[in-house]
Amino acid sequence: MKLKTVIIIIGFIGLWFFLKNFKSIYSDFKDTATEPKGKTVAGKKEGEWKTFYLNGNLKSIENYKNDTLNGPKVSYGPNKNLRAKYFYKKGIMVDSFIMYHSNGKVNSIEWKDENGKSQGIFKIFHQNGLLSQIGKHKNGHLDDTSRTFYENGKPKEIEFYKDNKKNGTWLYFSQNGNLIKTENYRNDTLISLKK
Repeated sequence: MKLKTVIIIIGFIGLWFFLKNFKSIYSDFKDTATEPKGKTVAGKKEGEWKTFYLNGNLKSIENYKNDTLNGPKVSYGPNKNLRAKYFYKKGIMVDSFIMYHSNGKVNSIEWKDENGKSQGIFKIFHQNGLLSQIGKHKNGHLDDTSRTFYENGKPKEIEFYKDNKKNGTWLYFSQNGNLIKTENYRNDTLISLKK
């Protein structure tokens, strides 16, 4: 009799745990995708290929040439929201690379050269659409001035890099815009600190 009671209690605990976590379990399940679909030529992917979530919504559109990513690629979330836009050339991600927040606003924008290395100005945005960070890449590394911002738009940090190393004066601000700290760097080494 006691064993039956214990088994019933364990069963109820298991059911409670499943129901409590159902949303998470369902979310994980619906995010899985079908096998990509498209045409092949001589056994190699060619042209447009699509992948779908199990709920039937489009997950991605990719373009291939001779079994290699070549051309635009677009990714979507399970609820049809745009996640990212890329561009490939001979299997290398090149050109503009744009990611989106779940609310549809741009998350980040950067540019990649013919070797797939990030170059030039990049921007990252908060979900409210305001700028979170703006900086510069050179050969895939941070280079020059980088600025980060609070969600209210006020400056948070001003940093300076040379070949991906901390250099120069770094400034840190409070959310109301007051300077709270200054650091000086040379070749990634902290030289001085002022609070």
